[in-house]
Amino acid sequence: MTQPSFFDTPRARNSWRSGRLVRDPDESFDAARSLSSEFVTRLQEQILVVLRIKGALTDEELIEQIQDYYEDGAPSESSIRSRRAELARKGLVTRAGTSETARGRACSVWRVV
Repeated sequence: MTQPSFFDTPRARNSWRSGRLVRDPDESFDAARSLSSEFVTRLQEQILVVLRIKGALTDEELIEQIQDYYEDGAPSESSIRSRRAELARKGLVTRAGTSETARGRACSVWRVV
């Protein structure tokens, strides 16, 4: 009889080791994934509120609205765009059409679903 390798040994789900509860990483990742679709960050909530109040906006307009709210420590343009993109992946924000940026380039207009 041969000894099983590390990879052949079944892992315990949640177990106590040295007086500490050790959780299974797969379970933790599953929990994080389930929260990520429901959990909305503070900045994401601000984006949703602005879009609900102002209606459909481009990223440029959205950034202006959010940064105007802050006196100091406003989120960066990149951060606002990233949070809006996360909201789109979650299905909370959708593309409502196209418009032009201040420089005349085509861009998307976003609205709350």
